[in-house]
Amino acid sequence: MKSVKYFKEAEEGDAAKMCDLLDKIENKGKLEANRETAKLFLINGASLELVEKSIPDLPKDEIQEIFNSIAKKES
Repeated sequence: MKSVKYFKEAEEGDAAKMCDLLDKIENKGKLEANRETAKLFLINGASLELVEKSIPDLPKDEIQEIFNSIAKKES
């Protein structure tokens, strides 16, 4: 495990921090895109099972939450 001093003072530490930050941003973007895709699938009548198979990176409980929020809006 890297020390705090490494990340604060070493040039490589800055690069490592930047890589970690960019990875987090990229992962957040992918998660948001997956949520939006799941929402579109469900709005257009796809089954929960189809969405789960089509977007395996999105946890089933999140797909269920999206489905529930759509169902509330429709009722």
